[in-house]
Amino acid sequence: MQQRIIDAFSSLELPVTASSQEVKKAYRLLAKKYHPDVSTSGSGKEKFLKITAAYELLSDYFEHPLRYSIYNSYSVSATDTTASQKRRSRAGRNDEEHIRQARERAQKRKEEEKKVIYDAYERTRTPFMKYGHLATTLLCLLINIIMIVDYFYPTNYRPVQIQRIFGVENGVGLDKVTLVTTSEFEYFYVDYNLLVDLPMYSGKNTRDGIISESPFLKVPKKIIVSTQPDSRNEYPIDRTIYSLFPFVNVLLGFSILFYLIHPKVQHKAIILFYSTWFISLFGFLMVLINGTLGKIIGLMTN
Repeated sequence: MQQRIIDAFSSLELPVTASSQEVKKAYRLLAKKYHPDVSTSGSGKEKFLKITAAYELLSDYFEHPLRYSIYNSYSVSATDTTASQKRRSRAGRNDEEHIRQARERAQKRKEEEKKVIYDAYERTRTPFMKYGHLATTLLCLLINIIMIVDYFYPTNYRPVQIQRIFGVENGVGLDKVTLVTTSEFEYFYVDYNLLVDLPMYSGKNTRDGIISESPFLKVPKKIIVSTQPDSRNEYPIDRTIYSLFPFVNVLLGFSILFYLIHPKVQHKAIILFYSTWFISLFGFLMVLINGTLGKIIGLMTN
C-alpha cells in the first residue's frame, strides 16, 4: 500500500483496513466538525481541505485499486527507476489537483448554502421588509431634494418685533449665543455678536427687526436688526437645519448611498440602515418644530 494512501487513512482517523463505507462516514463527521462555516480558525479550514483531499483520494483508491498497487508504486529493478520517479511526480501533481478541486468544491458548497439561507430568508420577509427599505430611501431622497431647493431658493422676509435679548451658553465649553424672543412668542438663537453690538439693549424694550427665512419650509436663516440709526446688520440664526447645512443632507444622502450599495438589506445591515435613517429624520423633524416649540415656551413664560 502506498504511503499516501496510508496518510489519507490517517487524515480521516481510520485504520488502513477501513472499508469505503467507513471512509464516507468518517469524512462526513469530520467535515461537519471542520467545515469553514462552523470552524472559523485558519487551522480548521486547512484541516477541512486536508480531509477532503484524503476522502477524494481514498474514493479513487477504492474505485480503482490497481492504480495504487505496490507494483505501480515501486520498481522491482533498477531499469524502472525513471518510470517510478515519473509516476511519483504525477501522483504529487494529482494530489495538488485534488486539493485544488477540493477547495473549489468547498467554496461552491459554501456559496450554495448562502443562497439557500438567503432564499429561505426572502420567503419569510413581510411586504414591509421587502419594500420598506426602498420606501424609506425614496422618502430620504424626497426630503433631501426639498431641503436643497428650499435652501437655495430666494428667501422671504417678514418683520418681527424683538421683545428680549439674552446672552446664553451654547453648550458646555462652546461659544455663547444670543437668545432673541419676539412679541409673537418666537425665539431664535442668534450669533453672539448681536448682543455685543447692543450692549445696552436688554429687558422688555421692543425693537423692530426682520427675519429672513426659507420660502417653503419657513426655516429662519438670519435676523436683520438696526444696531445704530440708519444702519442694519445681519446675524445668522443658529440651531436650525440650515445652520448645519449640509450636515443633515449628508446624513440623508448616506442612507440613499447605502441603498444603492445594498438594495437587499438583511440581518445586521437593516439595523444600520434604519438607525441612520431614523436619526436623520428625527433631527430634521425636531428642527422643523423649533418655531412651534418656541411659541409654547413663550406662552408659558409670559
